Amino acid sequence: MASKVWYFLKRKINPVPRIKIPVAAFFMDVSPKIYAEQLTIVDADIFERIRLAELLYPPFGPVVDDTIARFNHVKMWCVRTILYQSCQTKRSDIISHFLKIATELHHLKNFNSMMAILSALESAPIQRLTNTWSLVSKSQKQTYDNLSELLSWEGNFRCLRDHMSTVKGPCVPYLGLYMNDIIGIYADHPLNEINNSVRLDEMEKVIKSVLLYQGSNYSHLRIWPNIQNLLETYQFSKKELSAMEKFNLRWSKTLEE
Repeated sequence: MASKVWYFLKRKINPVPRIKIPVAAFFMDVSPKIYAEQLTIVDADIFERIRLAELLYPPFGPVVDDTIARFNHVKMWCVRTILYQSCQTKRSDIISHFLKIATELHHLKNFNSMMAILSALESAPIQRLTNTWSLVSKSQKQTYDNLSELLSWEGNFRCLRDHMSTVKGPCVPYLGLYMNDIIGIYADHPLNEINNSVRLDEMEKVIKSVLLYQGSNYSHLRIWPNIQNLLETYQFSKKELSAMEKFNLRWSKTLEE
């Protein structure tokens, strides 16, 4: 099976080799808390830089694009780190490590990277690895189920909204939640609508939420340059993302047919 993966790597079918994949030993040696802190430092900085003018009308502004790029990069980093392991046991260990990272992110109230990791674990290339998932402990599977419930799209993120309404202290929200709200507001109340008071009221609620979390302070977190380098963002084009997703699925099928 490993020879099949090596075939893909040797032939350079991988269309975008810009994600830095740590060897399993290094990845597991770094504590989930450190990964979560480094992800949060970057996410909080990007979220803080979003100008409200960028959110007023779709399409959104450049820093919003940076947030989306960061989300996609973390998701792909998670998927690739799992798929890079030809050993089934190592893959299950890495899935468990990512679930522990997600738990630490929850403690830090960084819902953006939490969602990125969950999105990776729910992606087809990872979900289909049934033999790998069978080796994940019951406690970690429960963690996965709890994350899935909290971050579910059901009811327009009802569980996440309810949870965030109780959050105190610094927080990095999942920006997609607000983007969906804004797109929905303009769909229901377009710019050519004569009475725009409802749209303005709804937009004010969204903007107030963003302002609330932009004041978050994570300055107490220590920066680890080597981990920051590992997690450095690359902004994939839509074409590159599509190619990577197709490649990831092919790669997954070489690991478990």
